[in-house]
Amino acid sequence: MISNLTPSKTVQVYGTLLFVSLLVLVAFILRIHQLGAHSLWYDELLELDIAQGPFAAIGPQLPRHAAMPLDYYLMFGWVRLGRQDFWVRWPAFVFGVLAIPLTFALARRLFNRRVGYVAALLMTVALFAVRYSRETRPYALLLCFTLIAFLGLWQVYRTHKMRYWLVTIVGLSGAALSHYFALFLLAPMGLFVVGHQLFHLRQPRYWRHTAGFAVAVVVLALLFGLNGRILVLYRL
Repeated sequence: MISNLTPSKTVQVYGTLLFVSLLVLVAFILRIHQLGAHSLWYDELLELDIAQGPFAAIGPQLPRHAAMPLDYYLMFGWVRLGRQDFWVRWPAFVFGVLAIPLTFALARRLFNRRVGYVAALLMTVALFAVRYSRETRPYALLLCFTLIAFLGLWQVYRTHKMRYWLVTIVGLSGAALSHYFALFLLAPMGLFVVGHQLFHLRQPRYWRHTAGFAVAVVVLALLFGLNGRILVLYRL
């Protein structure tokens, strides 16, 4: 509770809230400016074309585009409310803005508050982040779930509370259902887990964390496997 903090800590907390809020505002402006001014480009049109069709027809078309289904199913519901260029880019815009506080939270926990400020500032103005927040594509969604996955993993090892594995698995699952590139997340995460395990071979809680990571890998394998089986069923 803020009321229980010392005056200096209270100032620090409010300063952090103000700075991150300003960055979110800047991110909002950069990403929403002329959001619908330019026509949808080829990949956006492909996704929109699939999302506007029947729900059952979405799955069979995804292999041709090397795509995972989450963003398409979200867009299926979203386009029922409107189909203007500005409107169909809105979900990516929201996820892109949400990435700013997530970036701050992750960097602050990994390093310190100042690094969190710098990381959030860079994410606010990074051209790739701004661009992906303005496209009807799954990349902003992938970014958000990636940040959630790493944030959950760090919290697991910082607090040694197994419930944060749920956050990690949700992040990994969301990323996996957004894009195949989520598979690359397993490499740095695996190195992080194995590194901690090698230095704490005699501590049971680290073995539990390694088991938690194994569960996350199994969940990812099941998601990709089930997605493949569903696509096969669609073809029958």
